[in-house]
Amino acid sequence: MLTVTIDQTGTWMITGDFTIHNLPEMQDSIAQWLSGKDPVTINLEKVTLIDTAALQLLLSLKKYLKQEERPFKIRAGETVIKTMELLGLKKHLMDR
Repeated sequence: MLTVTIDQTGTWMITGDFTIHNLPEMQDSIAQWLSGKDPVTINLEKVTLIDTAALQLLLSLKKYLKQEERPFKIRAGETVIKTMELLGLKKHLMDR
């Protein structure tokens, strides 16, 4: 199960399995990310599983926001970071 909430600072909190099976549940969140003007911060610290489809979504979102000159930041826990490292994507998604 995947849940998406926004905390008091405007950070998007994603909890649970962030996989291709749950991407349809993300449609409303994605529409808000794309239509807004504010920076986007996504907290993945409570994600228990992430797959390449979810990481591709995040890469595409980062690329789009960069073109729009909107800041994008991901905070991730050990599970997500290990997956990013395994796939060679950490340097592309995380701030240095």
